[in-house]
Amino acid sequence: MSDAYSDDPASSAKPPSGWGKLFMGLLLGGVIGAGALYVTKVDPLLLAKASSSEQPLASVPSGEEVDVPFKEEGLPRTPFEKGSLPPDEAVDSIKITLGIGTGGTALSEPVDVHLGLGFPLRLYPLGGVRREPSFAAFPHKSSLEGKADSIQPGQMATFEFSAKGDDGGLDALRTSQQLLADVKCGDLQRIGFASQGRSDWVLAGYRIEVNGKLFAANGLVDARAQEKLSSSRASLMQLLPEYEAKTNATNLTDDQKAELKTEHALVRALSGRVVGAVPWFEESYDSLNPAPPLGTKVENLRITLTGGKGPQQGTRNPVYLVAGARKFLLSSEMDPLRDANEPQLFDLAAFELAMNPLTKEVLSAPGVGIIGSGAPTNKIPDRAQLQSVKIETEGQVIYDSEKQPDDQKTLPALWLTPAAYYNEAGDLMRPTSTAAEVPVWKSGMTLPEGSPAALPPEPPPLVNIPPIPPLPPPPLLPPVRTILPGGLPPPGGGGLFPLLNALAQLLFPLPPPAAPLISGVRIAPGTAIVCDGDAVTVKWNVGGNTSNITSWRVDLFAVLPHKAAPVLITPMATKIGGFPGFTSVVMPPINRAVIAGLLTAGSAEALYLYVQPRVTALGPFGNVLTAANGSLLPLFPAGTTTANVGLKRGGILPPFGLGNAPAPSFQVTPAVTPPFLKWQGMALADPLAIRNAWSLTAEHGSHFGLLFASHENIPGAVTLPAWSTAARPTGNGSELITMRFEGSVPIPAAANGLRAVAYIAFVGGSSPASKAQVLARAELSSGPIRRNTAGNVMPLPWGAQPFFTLQTTSLVPAAPLGKAQPLLLVDMPLRFDRMAANNFVGYPLDPVNGASYSFAGPPAFNPAAYAVQAGTGTMYVTLTYMVTLNTTDETDAVGVLGVRLVPDNTP
Repeated sequence: MSDAYSDDPASSAKPPSGWGKLFMGLLLGGVIGAGALYVTKVDPLLLAKASSSEQPLASVPSGEEVDVPFKEEGLPRTPFEKGSLPPDEAVDSIKITLGIGTGGTALSEPVDVHLGLGFPLRLYPLGGVRREPSFAAFPHKSSLEGKADSIQPGQMATFEFSAKGDDGGLDALRTSQQLLADVKCGDLQRIGFASQGRSDWVLAGYRIEVNGKLFAANGLVDARAQEKLSSSRASLMQLLPEYEAKTNATNLTDDQKAELKTEHALVRALSGRVVGAVPWFEESYDSLNPAPPLGTKVENLRITLTGGKGPQQGTRNPVYLVAGARKFLLSSEMDPLRDANEPQLFDLAAFELAMNPLTKEVLSAPGVGIIGSGAPTNKIPDRAQLQSVKIETEGQVIYDSEKQPDDQKTLPALWLTPAAYYNEAGDLMRPTSTAAEVPVWKSGMTLPEGSPAALPPEPPPLVNIPPIPPLPPPPLLPPVRTILPGGLPPPGGGGLFPLLNALAQLLFPLPPPAAPLISGVRIAPGTAIVCDGDAVTVKWNVGGNTSNITSWRVDLFAVLPHKAAPVLITPMATKIGGFPGFTSVVMPPINRAVIAGLLTAGSAEALYLYVQPRVTALGPFGNVLTAANGSLLPLFPAGTTTANVGLKRGGILPPFGLGNAPAPSFQVTPAVTPPFLKWQGMALADPLAIRNAWSLTAEHGSHFGLLFASHENIPGAVTLPAWSTAARPTGNGSELITMRFEGSVPIPAAANGLRAVAYIAFVGGSSPASKAQVLARAELSSGPIRRNTAGNVMPLPWGAQPFFTLQTTSLVPAAPLGKAQPLLLVDMPLRFDRMAANNFVGYPLDPVNGASYSFAGPPAFNPAAYAVQAGTGTMYVTLTYMVTLNTTDETDAVGVLGVRLVPDNTP
């Protein structure tokens, strides 16, 4: 990947003054300071752990997650105020409070705060608990509760950053501790806010405290992100065609090259503002302006990193320049440091140095650091090795490690190694720094006497995450600072065009469609349970040309996901009418009886049903304009309540020993055991790594084209009528991931028992060859059962003992499930009438894979223990599912969908 271009005498020339005026004019004085951003992963359970310490909840069993509505009020409406901080005092903590105005929408996108340090502070978890890429300091704590990732109009939230302490909280990769190192109060130069303006939210105000004291506050900002970004988008659209043509030209004159260099800085600034790397709002009060830095200020900067001579000396982790207290991203996962013993050039433009000022004196003793990207790597971290570092400004070399005897000796002997990273199993690793492995090198460092021990070579790099994010919208994206030896951007716009294409919907909004467009069809998300006879509310969104809509037709259809034709043709409820502007309707009661003739006679199919809404837009003559299907929820028999069938995520009693996570958790069982792995905490979103399981808390698709809703979006619920989970074992077909659901339920008085029903599906991934199988077990006991890590029941008094067990004896189905097949039904009947009579002849087993089930023993059934527990009127039910996956697609996963107990009245 070496750039075959000779150096150019114009590479260090200043921009023409006319271009400089245009540059600053288009920036409108506000597009300065580029935040460095790129892709990171973190276990979202840290969010729940950190927020739980903020406001303890009473009467909540240990290990269970509870969502608490966010109830803080807005910021005080006070004018700008600046505190007085000792300039030489070290920054130990920063607390940022953000207030959202009532005149706009909720803030539900990532936001970065720029303080003139070269890197931003990310207000995580705004925009989602799944942590987006970034070279940024992350907070260890936030006032957002539970799964909340937005701030409603008129409310505020706080985010706390710490340069000290060993408890990272939300900041699992310890970004704040590393990036805030050596920062003093006097280094805080500016206040700016960056985002993409995905919605019309209003920044009402902010308050920033440092070390518990006021730095600055303003409760009267009232700035709209979308309005502030509109001019930058328009200017960028005008510049891009000519800029793209110049970057691909091969015969530019010296004057054209000089213009292109200036245009490149301008396009970087404008695109940075649009994609969220540069602030769209900056505080402008004179009292905020700091004293000019002591020394000779630099206007532009070129950094040359030459890769070391060791194998795989490049890295996809962020590598950054350390210049005193300030840190600037150089390479990232989007623009990685190459595996090459050759110079690689990076450019800091004038607009970036205007907000983050540097002096020659500071740059005379620089450093280079690395932080973990959050992407999974091998057991050996993704390190970097450098042979030399050179820094230039205005054609003058400020620093060259080859000219410093200690640095010339020390730097090539070091490997830059992140202080924290994730291995291929998704486990957080925190290696101990050694003489040869450090997260930050600084000029003047020396090695101890004796040669450092040789490091093990890195295995071939893992490529689990595509370099360009999906469209649209992308995360807040990293600036690309790579340049060619002549100072020109690389062909194709220096990597900017893929980033801008990812924002096409924001830059170039599509015209509304000629026909109406219906989307988001769903049963109201707050619906606790859906039963036969219920009158549910159906909601939807409508856009495009709605002028011809005169009324609506809304149907509720029954669905059997394990059937080749899953949707039954007769609706269980229909409503026609309403006004054109309607986007919700209360349906007539569901009538399951009307589809009885479509079910297999004498079967239990009525217990496997889902309900799916369909919304149809009707024209003036009753003609169909368009229609859309909605997401599915399980359909229970009439009168069923969550109290009668609800379960919790297990395991309620994890195995003894340190390292086994409390509920909700899962266990990975490798193909070869022992040792048996510990139970791990379950994430709230896809961790993008193998050997993981996570809650499906939102709508989720399946391989057979069915879209499922989730009861897990109900705030505060820990006992639910149905659960959905995704698991991603290693795709060798032999590794298992185990998950449990359990709870005490009343014995149904008007039924023969309960059915434990679930469906197995593929979620995510694109390989048509993926295969999956499952082991399943249902147990009855007097209370929670404790098993060891090998899966064996612990004796009394360590946990209750099962007195009835129904389980598969081999993986089902016998021929593994493929993506060309419907979903797999898993049905385990718990027939209390048979147990009371101690009669298991002709016991009604799973109609699909019944031959694979058996009654575990000895004893298969303990009638005396059953009778004692039945006398209490309740049964403790434990359902266990162990899934395996055979695939070459590391994004594929197995979904265990709609795990539930259903009252059973079949013969």
